[in-house]
Amino acid sequence: HNSIAIHEIYTWLKNIHQLDWS
Repeated sequence: HNSIAIHEIYTWLKNIHQLDWS
């Protein structure tokens, strides 16, 4: 499978959560 795509999605979700919690 494409682990790079999973890593990008994981980082993207982390960024969204950081914005929500700010």
